[in-house]
Amino acid sequence: MRNQSKSLRLLGANAASLCAAALSVAAQTAEPNTPPETSASRRLTLEELLNVEVSTVSRNEQRLAETPASVAVLTGEDLRRSGVNDLAEALRLVPGVQVARLTSHQWAVSVRGFNEVFANKLLVMVDGRSVYTPLFSGTVWSSQDIPLENIERIEVVRGPGASMWGANAVNGVINIITRSARETQGGQLTVGGGNLDQFIGSFRYGMELSENAWLRFDGKYREHGGMEGLNGEPNGDDFRAGNGGFRLDWTPSESADFTLLGQGHYGRYNEPISLLDLSIPAFVNMTSVSVNSGGDLLGRWTRKLHEGSELEVQTYLDYSEIQSSWINDRRMTFDFELNHRWQLGERQEITWGVGYRLNADEVIATEDTVLFPVTERSVNIFSAYFQDSVTLLPDELTAIAGVRLEHNDYTGFEAQPTLRAFWQLAEEHAVWTAASGAVRTPSRADNDAIVALDLLPPGTAHPVLPVLTRFYGSTAFESEKLWAFELGYRWHPIARFNFDLTGYYNLYDQLRGTSQGTPFPNNPLAPTYLVMPLQAVNDTSGNSYGAELTAAWQATERWRWRLGYSVLALDLDGSDAASLEGAIPHHQFTLRSLLQVSATVELDATLRYVDELPGTRVPAYLTADVRLGWKPCASVELSIIGQNLLDSPHQEFSTSTIRYQPAAITRAVYGQLTWSF
Repeated sequence: MRNQSKSLRLLGANAASLCAAALSVAAQTAEPNTPPETSASRRLTLEELLNVEVSTVSRNEQRLAETPASVAVLTGEDLRRSGVNDLAEALRLVPGVQVARLTSHQWAVSVRGFNEVFANKLLVMVDGRSVYTPLFSGTVWSSQDIPLENIERIEVVRGPGASMWGANAVNGVINIITRSARETQGGQLTVGGGNLDQFIGSFRYGMELSENAWLRFDGKYREHGGMEGLNGEPNGDDFRAGNGGFRLDWTPSESADFTLLGQGHYGRYNEPISLLDLSIPAFVNMTSVSVNSGGDLLGRWTRKLHEGSELEVQTYLDYSEIQSSWINDRRMTFDFELNHRWQLGERQEITWGVGYRLNADEVIATEDTVLFPVTERSVNIFSAYFQDSVTLLPDELTAIAGVRLEHNDYTGFEAQPTLRAFWQLAEEHAVWTAASGAVRTPSRADNDAIVALDLLPPGTAHPVLPVLTRFYGSTAFESEKLWAFELGYRWHPIARFNFDLTGYYNLYDQLRGTSQGTPFPNNPLAPTYLVMPLQAVNDTSGNSYGAELTAAWQATERWRWRLGYSVLALDLDGSDAASLEGAIPHHQFTLRSLLQVSATVELDATLRYVDELPGTRVPAYLTADVRLGWKPCASVELSIIGQNLLDSPHQEFSTSTIRYQPAAITRAVYGQLTWSF
């Protein structure tokens, strides 16, 4: 802590000199007219936030207040004032999103239930590139540590988005949209550190190549110390990670735009884990070293063909590699999409598109803990979608009907439809409703993985021998299915207050469960243990229902309050019903205060409550985060952040699929200095 205090003093001491340097640079490069603030840099009023245009629901930009879906937007300003360092952590601010930290770099993130480190019903995208891995049907959050300063906004759709984005957008879609190179000209340097995040440094530099072309380079490096274990001892889950990238934006004409993005990442993570040693046999606690690396390149070309008609072509190539003590996964993804939108008269808009994706992998795992008998596999996905939006009553009633058809190598054709409607009942009242279908297609693990789950000692399942329970994937495993019904109400009585309420009822069928087979000895002649096989089957079904409430109040010109609350219940039948029902918090509550103390000082606080997880005996907790920000000059910002200040230490999650050792979430404090030049 002595080094931490010294670092914070140095940050404060250098702020004045940085201001002087920034003013000197500004004086030498000043233009006659000051450029206007970008939407990502200035504080938006509540009225302006409702007018923010989102594109995740229908691929077309529409006002947030008129979107027939449960959508939340985290702006770049929200991220800055939250004081978070992780993308996953920022999502805690969205009602209906379950976020739980397992270790320093492992997060369980889901929407409307079914949370796990390998949560498989949430689609996550970065600038139109899917980061959903087919290995286990989820997101490796540690590989998505992009500089938060580059994010324009994060759009979170709670509810199915499969009719637009395809399979696996079952309970929600998270779309991370970064700022263009044109909006990020000049340089920015951010450094900080604390007792857990020991060092965080990021940079970016943008330049104008010509009157219609802009280029940006950026990078980030992070060192995170090990957290505390549940037993009070060090958990040994420290990590070092970095990434770098570029973005090129080119506007060759008034009707055409081209974007090229590329980035690479590398991280070395210590993972406290229990791995099976069949020579004993027993699960042995150890620290596994996981190395995550990869890179991607995306190109997108957009052209306006005529008034109300736009064509977009996008393609990307993504390579990722995970190397650890228990699994090595190398994966290449190629994706191509063509999207077209055109206006038919004044009241109808058609959107359609086609796409192709190739996932090719090589998976080599340890025979004791995890095994993939098929080490190499390629999966082809062909898709086409169509959506028709019709204005039935101008400025009052709009209806949307759409469907997406996909063919994959596991289950063949899948159809995912949606029907939505939006009514503007009055100037301050609006209602929307939706009925949608979605599927979660099988992952590599569902299809052919063999995973050691537990080892029962002699005298429990067998009088003499220990019994090893193993999960076996199945080529007969089918897609999980959802039918979702949603109803939303929005109330905006005055400019300083808005209220949004969504209720939903979901029907699930063919969810993954397990069927117990006949035990067999590992060696028929000289057995040392029995194997209890549990095969993947589609035997779990049921429903979920709940509500999400958000409210925002501009108390004064300088003080804003935000409230978020969600309630969720699962009622399932099948072999995995109890574990799924017990892994969700029934209630979540968030209250944020954003106070502009003066022209240069900000004081922000967040109070969070998360209900217990009864199935894993994780208790409820109430905690708070506080951020104090100071801008001694326009180009320099100094902030001090305290996290988890009330309930420390506390546990947030536990998982049994892979036996990671969960960390205790303790108080954290760090300082951060940002210099723009």
